[in-house]
Amino acid sequence: MTESAPSTLAGDAPVLDLFAPDFAPDSAETLAAQEKSWYAATSVGVAVLRYEQAQKLLRDPWLWQSPTVFHAMQGVTAGPFVDWWADTLLGAEGDHHARLHRLVAPAFRPARMEAMRSMARRAIEGLVERVADRGEVDVVAELTDLYPTLVLSELLQVPESVGAQARGWTATFTLGFGLQVAEHIDAVNDAAVNLGALMDELIAHRRAHPVEGLVSDLISAEAEGDRLSHPELRAMLMGLLFSGHDTVRNQLASGLLLFAQHPDQWELLARRPELASLAVEEILRLIPCVPVISRTPREDMEFEGVPLPVGSFVAVLIPTAHRDPLVYGPDAGFRVDVPRPATLAFGAGIHSCLGVSLARVELHEALLALTRRFEAPVPAGPVQWRAPGGIFGPNRLPVVLTPRPAAG
Repeated sequence: MTESAPSTLAGDAPVLDLFAPDFAPDSAETLAAQEKSWYAATSVGVAVLRYEQAQKLLRDPWLWQSPTVFHAMQGVTAGPFVDWWADTLLGAEGDHHARLHRLVAPAFRPARMEAMRSMARRAIEGLVERVADRGEVDVVAELTDLYPTLVLSELLQVPESVGAQARGWTATFTLGFGLQVAEHIDAVNDAAVNLGALMDELIAHRRAHPVEGLVSDLISAEAEGDRLSHPELRAMLMGLLFSGHDTVRNQLASGLLLFAQHPDQWELLARRPELASLAVEEILRLIPCVPVISRTPREDMEFEGVPLPVGSFVAVLIPTAHRDPLVYGPDAGFRVDVPRPATLAFGAGIHSCLGVSLARVELHEALLALTRRFEAPVPAGPVQWRAPGGIFGPNRLPVVLTPRPAAG
């Protein structure tokens, strides 16, 4: 799993092949590279391996989000998906980003996301009730894929059927952020067209029938006489459906697998539910659903003596940085009762995730409901993982869920 280092990074830096089929940010080889250096050389730039440098680079305003450049390297320069990305907050930079953020941030205020807690609780408890006596369950198909759809349907004030219709398209969207975009671009573009048409219908309905809520707030959002254009509004809602569904789906499923491997931590959380917030952060630390966050320099620059040429990539390996012994000590194993430094799983700087509050609420409520109702999940078959790239997690996770004995 090695390759020739770029000439601009020649020297003693370890070398990693990000495109190797077996590459993993938490592999023994990657962690061995971390012991030698804060970065590794790759064929497209540097891979950041340590927490301090990762945090600084994610916050650096001279580094921009990189998917557009990455798409162009693969020959993908136009089409519905590229057009969608150009109108998103994540895809915008500089004054364009500042304008969009000024318009949309109030609609994602933490208080609104926190107000979704009771809905998230009802949604997960309803799903738990469906599988309570099932025994063996594929938790992806029967819990984690459905749960965020129910929450998003409430947030967007649409029938559950609308969220369910979008679910397949949002799963396809993640292929647009992987390492083989060109191979999947037709399917990704089709998903962008279909999801965009669905959002056009939602926007038209809400313009005709405004109610208090997030969509109406985005439609009426105004700052200094400026408003979102229709393509910007459509792109914002498409991004919300995509990220709000696929991230929670995969993060919760990965977290349940982590608990299945550490049943003692599941039982600790069941005894001490006040640890749920720490448990969420620990899941985000060890198995984040976005394992690589990439940036690209706006111009030739240097960081800690390492040249970062314009057009190259800075690939921040989040699970690697989250295991940095300089920050977490020599034993960074899974512990739900140990406070940790701030997670990098939601990015940092101007491109931090706007939906972070809602994601934490959903994960928190799910862990409480599941640990209260069931003993630790027991693996019941092989895990089928999504192909690496973009948002990562299990496509199938069979476990046995055993109800806890009734109290008394």
